[in-house]
Amino acid sequence: FNLITETGKFPIMDLYLRLAQTEKIQGYIDSSTLWMDLGKPDQMMIAEEMLKKVGRG
Repeated sequence: FNLITETGKFPIMDLYLRLAQTEKIQGYIDSSTLWMDLGKPDQMMIAEEMLKKVGRG
């Protein structure tokens, strides 16, 4: 996180492109967590139901 100088709201692609000029960007698979796209109200409801089923909601 030391290389992130942006503040407030900013396009994540701008950050990636800036860092990719001098740094190696890698992915990380974390299978110990649950991730869902929550960008729409119906997705929020689906996530809520899923969390109830796995005992986290």
